Amino acid sequence: MDHTHTEEQRLLADTVTEILARSGGEDRRRAVAVTDPGHRRAVWAELAAAGLTGLLVAEADGGSGAGAADAQTVAGALGRGGAGEPWVESAVIAAAVIADLGDDAQRAQLLGGLADGTALPILATDEPGRDLRTARPGTRAESGPGGWTVTGRKNPVVGAPAATALLVTADTDDGTGVFVIDPAAPGVTITGYRTFDDRRAGQIDLDAAAAVRLGTPGPQTAAAVTGALVRGRAAWAAEAVEVMARAVDLTVEYLRTREQFGGPLARFQALTHRAADMYVALELARSMSQRATAAVASGDLSETTAARTVLQICRSARLIGQEAVQLHGGIGMTAEHPLADHVTRLPALEQQLGGADAALELLAGEISTEAAPPPASAG
Repeated sequence: MDHTHTEEQRLLADTVTEILARSGGEDRRRAVAVTDPGHRRAVWAELAAAGLTGLLVAEADGGSGAGAADAQTVAGALGRGGAGEPWVESAVIAAAVIADLGDDAQRAQLLGGLADGTALPILATDEPGRDLRTARPGTRAESGPGGWTVTGRKNPVVGAPAATALLVTADTDDGTGVFVIDPAAPGVTITGYRTFDDRRAGQIDLDAAAAVRLGTPGPQTAAAVTGALVRGRAAWAAEAVEVMARAVDLTVEYLRTREQFGGPLARFQALTHRAADMYVALELARSMSQRATAAVASGDLSETTAARTVLQICRSARLIGQEAVQLHGGIGMTAEHPLADHVTRLPALEQQLGGADAALELLAGEISTEAAPPPASAG
């Protein structure tokens, strides 16, 4: 598979790299991570000015109308640069839901604001103890004389503390709906917290919070949410690949420069074999990420296709993260080393992707369904 970028994609990656470098790079990110909202508002503004927050927004709605490959390029560059901005959560996932379900006025307000950097919508689907694939939301929406109200809890929601609009999935009498809620509205409580990779997430508690339904009722709602999450997994996969690539680069450089017993560590065959295993795992992950990008670009938003990518990404991330720490020795355990940002980001991405076990379970279920014999005919 061809892993090379087009000239336009190289320019996109270079643009992201330059924006992050101007903000101070990895050292600055670590300093910003300990303060709210956990990312740099100036960087988000620069991303918007460069057209990157509206990359997937249609031109009619004020964006660039780019494709999946461009989105994955940006996600990868943000990952390699250690960015903390919730770009995938907002510019990919939330943007897809709004584009698929919103009416003209909703798209103009939310997507137009996302494109110009004034809006940061976040989709909230996760609920404690609920399987998104099999259960309807525990969060409930009711329609009354004054409009819709939503009651329930969403947690974890990455990016929630910085959101300007919450897109909340909720159960209704006519199926699942997506509702737009103002984070500052009465009845909305967002309890923010730091994740272990120094991002920001939040628990959203809703008590009869005023809401506006996104679009109209129908089966398209569930399909739009599923499709948006599959797009998000493809973008997270691309981010994970570049995070892994950075970890491999740092490890190889360390083996070449760190001297022990009169020479560089790279002269020890056992260590170079382990570094080679890291590289193989990286290329397997890169190939599957490219496959996911091609699938999304062709309109294949099935969870089965996404699960194949998730399984390999998670397996590669686990191997590369563990080997990078071990091959760095004691310094690999220090939070101040550049490696720390990447090896803590990888398990966070595994969780956002859903994890290898869940992907394997889904794929195994698909195989058993395909292999099941047809029912015996009567008589």
